[in-house]
Amino acid sequence: MDDVTERCRQVLALAAPSAEVGVFPTQCGRIESDDWARLTLQKTTSVQFAYLNPVDSKQVVLRVFPGGTLTQARTLYADASRIDGLRRLKQQGEWEVKPNMHFGFRESGQAWLHPTVDVEAYTSYWLAAMQRTSSVKRADWPKFMAELFSRGIASNGDQEIFDAHFTVTKRNSAAPRPGLWCERAMAYTVNQPELLAAEVANSLRVVLRALREPLATLG
Repeated sequence: MDDVTERCRQVLALAAPSAEVGVFPTQCGRIESDDWARLTLQKTTSVQFAYLNPVDSKQVVLRVFPGGTLTQARTLYADASRIDGLRRLKQQGEWEVKPNMHFGFRESGQAWLHPTVDVEAYTSYWLAAMQRTSSVKRADWPKFMAELFSRGIASNGDQEIFDAHFTVTKRNSAAPRPGLWCERAMAYTVNQPELLAAEVANSLRVVLRALREPLATLG
């Protein structure tokens, strides 16, 4: 863990002093990263963690991943107002919201795909499809993947990614995790810990309200 990551952890502790804060060795397939400073959110159902990650030696971004498990995704897409709230944040320009499609096996995330469809079409598809989506048995993998390719949720090279994590293994099921990647660049730096902590807390309130989640983590 480097110094910036430790300072990010300290900022999260200032932003939510009563919550669990730690450092998580992420295995997220979308970016290369060392350990991530992680805040455990309390009493939420569509998202479990918030992360404060370095961009460089001073600048950081706040990230949350709604729908990061199949259970969370069912909650996320069961209420269209949650999706509408995130879409509004994206339209306002301060938050980036994009697809974060991957699969799960037991508790771990696997096989991050590379959707070409925009987040509006992606979320519209899952709002309609989530109710009938469950863990996919091996015999149904080709049909399921073909559907994802036809919708632009999977793209060139993603079949090989899925095969490496599932097809060539002895696994017999794959749980879709049609989540979202939400991030906001922070105006303050780790050299301004109190101001940054306030900005993080305010930003978390905004995204949790959009998700219709309680603010218990932040008091």
